[in-house]
Amino acid sequence: MTSYVWEPWQPAVGDRVRVRLSGECRWDRDGIAQDDPGHDEEMLDGLLGTVTKHVPNVWKDGHHYRVEFEVCPCGLATPDDPCYEWLAAIELERQEVSAA
Repeated sequence: MTSYVWEPWQPAVGDRVRVRLSGECRWDRDGIAQDDPGHDEEMLDGLLGTVTKHVPNVWKDGHHYRVEFEVCPCGLATPDDPCYEWLAAIELERQEVSAA
């Protein structure tokens, strides 16, 4: 897949990942701090989840990987409405799946 933004890797649907937010979510293209950052760093950074959807260019700046979280930080998820966020590849670290 060709993206209009640089990606350090391309997660696949089913990959287990950890969220590692970068400073890019806190600054706009002119280097000015955003009043409303793209993600809530305190809530999302470090969460584990699974890539459940990939829709190229669904959001600006490469945020086209939907990650459903193992633990919902807000506590409002239900089986019919899972807790997820659209993230960029640079915000995700692949996690090894351990054999149980």
